[in-house]
Amino acid sequence: MMPVAVQPMTPVQGQWNPVSQQPPIGTIPLQTVIDYILQKTYHDIVVLADLLPGKSDLERKIDIAHFANRTRQLVIRLLTVVKWAGSVSKVIKCEVITQLLDQQGLLFVDTADKLHTLANQFVVQARLPNFSVPAAIDVLTTGSYPRLPKAIRDKIIPPDPITPLEKSITLKRLDEIICHRLAVTKIPLQITDIVVDKGMVKLTVPSEFKAILTLMGQSDDIPWRLLKIDISVEDEYIGAGKALVHHLQVEYVHELVQSRLLTNEDPLVDLYQVLHSFCLSLKLEVLEAQAYRLLRHRWGRLIHIDESHPGNKVVLSYWRTAISKTSKPDPMTISIHQERKGDDVALKVTHKPALILQNVDLVQRASAVKDLSLERLLGDTILVRSYHKLHAVQQTLRKHVKNDASHITDGHSCLVIPLTERFESPGDLHISVDPQTGAYVCASPGLGRDVLDEIESAVNESVAKLVTWIPRLTFVFARERCKAALQSLPARYVDKLSLTNFSTHAVGKLGDNVIYIKMTAFENFYIVAQIIDDELSTSSISCRYHLLRVVKDGANQQGVGDYKADALVQLNSHLLDRSDFSGDRKFENSELSAVVSACDARIPFVGLTRDLAKEGLAYQGLLADSDAGFCVKLLDLGPIAGVTGADSLVKNTLQCAFRYRCIEKVSKSSDAVAARVWHAELVFADNPMKIEARQDAVTRLTLKLDVPNADSPVQTFKEAWKAVGRLYEVVRKFADVLYDRDSSLGQMVSVHSYDFQSLVLKYGARRKFTVSVSWSHQHQNFALHFGRVGSIGFNSHAYSSHYLTAMFNDCNDLGRLVQVLHDTSDPFHVACSISSFPVLGMGIGSGNAKSVSDNFTVLVQSPWRFLMVYRSLFALEVCCMSGRRVALRDGALSKCDSSVIKEGLQPIPGLVNFLTALFKSAYYAGPTATRADPPTSDQGHKMLNGVEVRTIPHGNWAGDSPVIIGHVDFVKLLREQKVNSQTGPCVLEHFMGLTSLKRDMMHMTQTNDAFYFPDNVNTAPVPSEISCLEFAVNSVHVRCSLQASNESLGLALKLQPVPAYTLQQRGLPQESWRPENLVILERFFQLRVATHPYRSNNMHSFCLILLAKWPILNDFMGIMRLELSDHKTDMAVRWLPQLCLTVPPKLAMAVPCAPAVFIKEKVLIVMTFVPKNIGNAPASRQAVVTPIVLQPNGGSITVPTAKNNPHNARMDAFIKQYMDNKPHNTRTHLASVVKYIMDNYSVG
Repeated sequence: MMPVAVQPMTPVQGQWNPVSQQPPIGTIPLQTVIDYILQKTYHDIVVLADLLPGKSDLERKIDIAHFANRTRQLVIRLLTVVKWAGSVSKVIKCEVITQLLDQQGLLFVDTADKLHTLANQFVVQARLPNFSVPAAIDVLTTGSYPRLPKAIRDKIIPPDPITPLEKSITLKRLDEIICHRLAVTKIPLQITDIVVDKGMVKLTVPSEFKAILTLMGQSDDIPWRLLKIDISVEDEYIGAGKALVHHLQVEYVHELVQSRLLTNEDPLVDLYQVLHSFCLSLKLEVLEAQAYRLLRHRWGRLIHIDESHPGNKVVLSYWRTAISKTSKPDPMTISIHQERKGDDVALKVTHKPALILQNVDLVQRASAVKDLSLERLLGDTILVRSYHKLHAVQQTLRKHVKNDASHITDGHSCLVIPLTERFESPGDLHISVDPQTGAYVCASPGLGRDVLDEIESAVNESVAKLVTWIPRLTFVFARERCKAALQSLPARYVDKLSLTNFSTHAVGKLGDNVIYIKMTAFENFYIVAQIIDDELSTSSISCRYHLLRVVKDGANQQGVGDYKADALVQLNSHLLDRSDFSGDRKFENSELSAVVSACDARIPFVGLTRDLAKEGLAYQGLLADSDAGFCVKLLDLGPIAGVTGADSLVKNTLQCAFRYRCIEKVSKSSDAVAARVWHAELVFADNPMKIEARQDAVTRLTLKLDVPNADSPVQTFKEAWKAVGRLYEVVRKFADVLYDRDSSLGQMVSVHSYDFQSLVLKYGARRKFTVSVSWSHQHQNFALHFGRVGSIGFNSHAYSSHYLTAMFNDCNDLGRLVQVLHDTSDPFHVACSISSFPVLGMGIGSGNAKSVSDNFTVLVQSPWRFLMVYRSLFALEVCCMSGRRVALRDGALSKCDSSVIKEGLQPIPGLVNFLTALFKSAYYAGPTATRADPPTSDQGHKMLNGVEVRTIPHGNWAGDSPVIIGHVDFVKLLREQKVNSQTGPCVLEHFMGLTSLKRDMMHMTQTNDAFYFPDNVNTAPVPSEISCLEFAVNSVHVRCSLQASNESLGLALKLQPVPAYTLQQRGLPQESWRPENLVILERFFQLRVATHPYRSNNMHSFCLILLAKWPILNDFMGIMRLELSDHKTDMAVRWLPQLCLTVPPKLAMAVPCAPAVFIKEKVLIVMTFVPKNIGNAPASRQAVVTPIVLQPNGGSITVPTAKNNPHNARMDAFIKQYMDNKPHNTRTHLASVVKYIMDNYSVG
């Protein structure tokens, strides 16, 4: 051997470094201590969770308290250690340093010793081995080293596993060894299931355990090896499907059994005895736990645990209470305990007193514990006891009752005693035993609870008392069955009758076995049912029925409202044979149901026939009706008061029949409730009206007579018959005119329906409107109801229904009504369809800049006349005429005195000229010389009938006489127009809006001295001019004229400079007006002022601009020029400006729609900058609204700021930047600032 050089070992990466990680000697890391404590606590909690469900409540509480105490002491120690560790960090550091130094010293000493040993012992004898040439060749050529010694391979490489074939052979051989061992070993007979498979044997005892064993060799002295134990004892009620034995307990039993297998001569017998004893104790503990559970949760004091030895014996007592007042408690017990039978021990059930063997099957079920259920065992035991008690009752009945037919049901829990077979559903008395108390319980569907309680009390005292109850129960049962049957009938049971003559009347002599039945719908009628014994048979009874009527006893002074018996009639038996007495109700098919149904169907007609006789109306009597029970037909309807043509209606009537029917009504809870009402059915020979789109006319009328409590409907019928007659009278006259060939009514209206109660007519264009005519008994006049065909839209005649109803009740002429509806249909509809939305900014003349006015308001004055009020300023009176024409006049002028103006209204200037110019077919109904407009300024006041009114000078004014136009022109006047594919205002609104703007301009000129009226300005009149206003302001002359033709309507503004000499006379400076400036003002007025929505504040702002001094006015004209210019080709423009005449809603610091121009010491305007769209790209920015203030003296321009508007502050800073960069001592023009904002302002 050649010496081998030994190199010093270097620490490998990833190995444990004792210097850096090993704790000091005698210490442990704090984290490890905490982990140990947590693991121990978790393990204790798991053990408690598994063991506590099987223990009693007291034991669970004790275990939880011990666990809490141990854990608390452990945590306190941990807290002490943690606090100490936090305070001794320096000591620990010193200990670590000391330990590290000691370890380093040990390493040095050990290294020196190793080196000395290596140099003196190993190196001296070391030799260099021969070079392994074959191994080197293998490595160089094949890259592997296959020449390792076999000793190394055997120690490192594990042996190959056995093959599946070898494994199968081995297991088969092991099975043979186990079978041989079982053949020579004593096996208990209780182990019924033995399975040998895969080298193991499975020994099973049902419902107890299963053990798996094997052998570790084939020698006879090798003991059994226990592999696994499964405890099969389960409690599905208490354990909730969980295992009843903890795995630690199973391991203990496993070790115990294994230790006994090593030394016992009969190991399998000993294994069975140990596991069997354990399972029996476990079963008794489970049964004991079930007993306590029944005691706490179900049975309570009804059971008691008399004796309890855990794992050995449980004694339970039941039926502990006395079943009657005279008896004493006699509890019975069930005992479950272990009993030895030869060499085996099993569970034994013992009953005290012992069970009687009357039914062997029941006794066997109650003598063994099945499925480990104490509640099932208790139920089987109680069933045996109950069967014995019921059998004793049955034997008593058979001794004392002849032909007893009682029997015990198949379930052995009920004794059935047949009582009677008189009814379709025979009644029986059922006697059972209460499983909790052992007392007898009686039940019967035909007996009341009070009667059953008496029977139970008697039977529990003595079974013999039941014999005396059998005859009495026959009558009691019949009475109770009648009470139960009445719950579904229109009648109710009455205990007794409080009648003043009960003792002397025949009803009081019917005996004791009598039932009184009160009819719920008829308070004066009773049915008396007399129960009678059948002499032919002791087991049957019969009933005799009477009908009793009671009346008020006026002679009785003892009390108010007492009744006395009036008439008692025995009902004939043939009534019970009829199947149609149920009427509209479906009662139970029984004798009592037939009687009640017959009375319920006939009694209402008693009052009806009596009242018909009083009114002198002949009738045929009560007749059977297959559909509704009964009916009464009249032979004579009699005259109708107040109807002249009643004879023709009576002759047209073929039949009138009264019926009392059942209908369904919807209650407040949305449930269908049955109700009975009177119906009078009338059949007519002919219908005078031809119904639209129907071949057959309505000739049958059903009147629903609403009377309370099934009273007589005669008076209600007479009122309804009168309504039919009143309507028939006007319909008959209308039919004569409607179907006349020379009449034009057929082209105006069509009959939609007529059912003798109401007439529905369709009228208007395409027959889309309807009117319903009917007679109102409440108001004693005709009522009109207007509607529309279809669910969309409305009928405008609903606004004038009051006037139309009054007109029709005065004339009773349907032809006149149809004519009025035809003449007013289109005008009323188009007038009510016009816009009525309120408009802001109507403050000029009212003194309130925030005033709101409705656009149009329609006020109906008569069936054919109405007013259209425009913004509470102008009123147009519309009168519908025949021939599809309307008459229009100024509604502000009084019709009685044309010099009186109605309160709150103003005359409409140019109304006649506007209408005649717009429509060629219009003509003026007044004299041609009276087409002058009423004056607007020369108005006074006078007293008229004690009321102060406004007046104008007397004269024949144009608006006082009407202008006649056709319906087509009127619809054109009020129909909305299309302007640039958008819906615009109608022509009338456009005219009145422009007229109101011209009036606002006149008001401004009359209230401000800066406006003057020059006399030497010549302007050529326009042919289409309706009215005009001329004035001058500063150095410009203004002519505002309203122009109309059959094609257009507009308010034109014409400006021209005032002559120099006129300015010199007034001392006004002369300004250099250029033609393009005048055009800009005229265009701005046309596009921004004289347009919808015609706000007065727009005109106010424009007039303020005209009043401004020349520099300010020049700035405004510059802004207008920027707004009216086309900036599409100017790429430098980023914003499009708009001068606001009224405050827009987006500006929160001012009132919306108030004037947006303010000129005094300072000039305030409001500008809106809209982002410019380049090409078709949508604008990504929103419009910016900003107020701008100009100080003419200082020339500064600022923007008022607000806290909630950051745009104003940004705009103010932007304008200030512009003001700082402009040349000093130069005037700042508003237009230049606006242009700068257009080109340079940025929102971001």
